[in-house]
Amino acid sequence: MKRLMKHLLLFLFTLMPLAGQVPPRLSIDADGAVAATLRRGQPLFLRGLLSHSLRTPTADPIVLSPAVGAWADQIQLLVVDAAQKETSWPFMGLGKAEGSTLVLPPRGRVPMSWILASGETAKLELGSYRLRIVLAIAGSPGWNGTVRSSWVTIQVEDEPADLSEIDQRQLRLLRAREARAAGTIQGQLQSLNLLSAAAPQDVATLIALSRQFEMLEMPFIAEAYAEGALDAFLKGALPNQAPPPELPALLNRLRAKVEELEAAKADSAKAAEKRRE
Repeated sequence: MKRLMKHLLLFLFTLMPLAGQVPPRLSIDADGAVAATLRRGQPLFLRGLLSHSLRTPTADPIVLSPAVGAWADQIQLLVVDAAQKETSWPFMGLGKAEGSTLVLPPRGRVPMSWILASGETAKLELGSYRLRIVLAIAGSPGWNGTVRSSWVTIQVEDEPADLSEIDQRQLRLLRAREARAAGTIQGQLQSLNLLSAAAPQDVATLIALSRQFEMLEMPFIAEAYAEGALDAFLKGALPNQAPPPELPALLNRLRAKVEELEAAKADSAKAAEKRRE
């Protein structure tokens, strides 16, 4: 009996540090909103954030090291309908975790993102849905437990037969974003052509075009569209109106890349000329 009590006390002692572990924190939104309307046939983008629940720099890091699989595999998207019945939406994760174990320091933040493709949203039943992300780990040498984000509400509706000009523009941008995130090169180029033809002087469209060509590793074309976006903005800007926040960073990044490529090209030409001498 004494031996049994000794082993029981030792077992409980080993569990004490785990019981006092600080859990991570999860949050999710639908492009910044906690309540959104989704029209069938349009892509749905979700953004998640995994963070340390303490902000003090002296707090211990949170270690996510599941016994089987990677830490990112333990994050699940849960969707329920208006009757609280769980349903399955085939979200696709954007990006990939770098390792199977995550050490999350105080103030550490790990962004995550998913897309539900337009072909999948077209199949959804109309109605109200709620979704959240859940992280559950058990039997690991690090943190063990379950944490859940708050709910996000999604109202699924049919797309109107007649879209306003603003709605048409927004739909084109969504299609371009979907192609950039998960589409084939052919689909991306088709999306680019549609965008360019439909709104040749729209600032947001020109920025979207620039970002797509940047992703396709065509910096010269990307810079031209970014410069065009700046020109279009300046032509229609109100006094003291700031440009879209992503435009200056995009321009600086592309200008630096173009300068780098031009310098490399000049160096290569000099080297070739020297070899001919």
